[in-house]
Amino acid sequence: MVLDEDMPPRKRLMAARTLGADLVRHAFNDLNLRRVAARALVDFPLLGHMHSIFKGMVKEGVLREAVYQDGRYHDVEVWGLLKRDQWTEGEDHGAG
Repeated sequence: MVLDEDMPPRKRLMAARTLGADLVRHAFNDLNLRRVAARALVDFPLLGHMHSIFKGMVKEGVLREAVYQDGRYHDVEVWGLLKRDQWTEGEDHGAG
Protein backbone atom coordinates (compact mmCIF):
# COMPACT_ATOMS: atom_id res chain seq x y z
CA MET A 1 0.00 0.00 0.00
CA VAL A 2 1.32 3.44 -0.93
CA LEU A 3 0.32 6.70 0.73
CA ASP A 4 0.12 8.97 -2.27
CA GLU A 5 0.12 12.75 -1.82
CA ASP A 6 -2.66 12.96 -4.41
CA MET A 7 -4.97 10.74 -2.33
CA PRO A 8 -7.90 12.51 -0.71
CA PRO A 9 -7.01 13.25 2.94
CA ARG A 10 -9.63 10.89 4.38
CA LYS A 11 -8.50 8.01 2.17
CA ARG A 12 -4.86 8.68 3.09
CA LEU A 13 -5.73 8.65 6.80
CA MET A 14 -7.64 5.36 6.47
CA ALA A 15 -4.70 3.82 4.57
CA ALA A 16 -2.30 5.04 7.27
CA ARG A 17 -4.49 3.50 9.99
CA THR A 18 -4.48 0.16 8.20
CA LEU A 19 -0.71 0.26 7.78
CA GLY A 20 -0.27 1.33 11.40
CA ALA A 21 -2.36 -1.56 12.71
CA ASP A 22 -0.46 -4.03 10.51
CA LEU A 23 2.92 -2.68 11.66
CA VAL A 24 2.01 -2.83 15.35
CA ARG A 25 0.49 -6.31 15.01
CA HIS A 26 3.66 -7.56 13.30
CA ALA A 27 5.92 -5.92 15.90
CA PHE A 28 4.07 -7.36 18.90
CA ASN A 29 2.86 -10.70 17.59
CA ASP A 30 5.51 -11.82 15.10
CA LEU A 31 8.63 -10.09 16.42
CA ASN A 32 7.57 -10.23 20.07
CA LEU A 33 8.70 -6.65 20.71
CA ARG A 34 7.75 -4.94 23.95
CA ARG A 35 7.65 -1.40 22.57
CA VAL A 36 6.88 0.41 19.34
CA ALA A 37 7.94 4.02 18.85
CA ALA A 38 7.32 6.60 16.17
CA ARG A 39 8.91 9.96 15.50
CA ALA A 40 7.54 12.63 13.20
CA LEU A 41 8.24 16.25 12.40
CA VAL A 42 5.85 18.47 14.34
CA ASP A 43 4.60 19.98 11.06
CA PHE A 44 3.99 16.54 9.45
CA PRO A 45 0.35 16.56 8.22
CA LEU A 46 -0.67 13.18 9.71
CA LEU A 47 0.91 13.86 13.11
CA GLY A 48 -2.36 15.12 14.56
CA HIS A 49 -3.83 11.70 13.83
CA MET A 50 -0.95 9.66 15.27
CA HIS A 51 -3.06 8.44 18.20
CA SER A 52 -5.68 7.08 15.81
CA ILE A 53 -3.23 5.73 13.24
CA PHE A 54 -1.45 3.75 15.95
CA LYS A 55 -4.24 2.94 18.40
CA GLY A 56 -3.18 3.53 21.98
CA MET A 57 0.04 5.37 21.16
CA VAL A 58 0.99 8.03 23.67
CA LYS A 59 2.87 11.23 22.95
CA GLU A 60 6.04 10.94 25.02
CA GLY A 61 7.64 14.24 24.22
CA VAL A 62 9.16 16.68 21.78
CA LEU A 63 12.77 16.76 20.64
CA ARG A 64 13.33 20.44 20.00
CA GLU A 65 15.15 21.39 16.79
CA ALA A 66 16.21 17.77 16.34
CA VAL A 67 16.16 17.64 12.53
CA TYR A 68 17.69 20.01 10.01
CA GLN A 69 15.70 19.95 6.77
CA ASP A 70 14.96 22.45 4.02
CA GLY A 71 17.30 25.03 5.50
CA ARG A 72 15.86 25.11 9.00
CA TYR A 73 15.58 23.09 12.20
CA HIS A 74 12.37 21.22 13.03
CA ASP A 75 10.95 19.86 16.27
CA VAL A 76 10.19 16.14 16.36
CA GLU A 77 7.42 14.52 18.38
CA VAL A 78 8.07 11.08 19.90
CA TRP A 79 5.21 8.60 20.35
CA GLY A 80 5.31 5.22 22.05
CA LEU A 81 3.20 2.15 22.64
CA LEU A 82 3.98 -0.65 25.08
CA LYS A 83 2.60 -4.09 24.37
CA ARG A 84 1.40 -4.47 27.97
CA ASP A 85 -0.44 -1.13 27.98
CA GLN A 86 -2.80 -1.29 25.05
CA TRP A 87 -2.28 -4.22 22.77
CA THR A 88 -4.69 -7.14 22.97
CA GLU A 89 -4.58 -9.86 20.34
CA GLY A 90 -7.80 -10.02 18.36
CA GLU A 91 -8.83 -6.49 19.31
CA ASP A 92 -9.65 -4.16 16.42
CA HIS A 93 -6.65 -1.85 15.99
CA GLY A 94 -7.57 -0.77 12.48
CA ALA A 95 -9.44 2.16 11.02
CA GLY A 96 -11.70 2.47 14.08
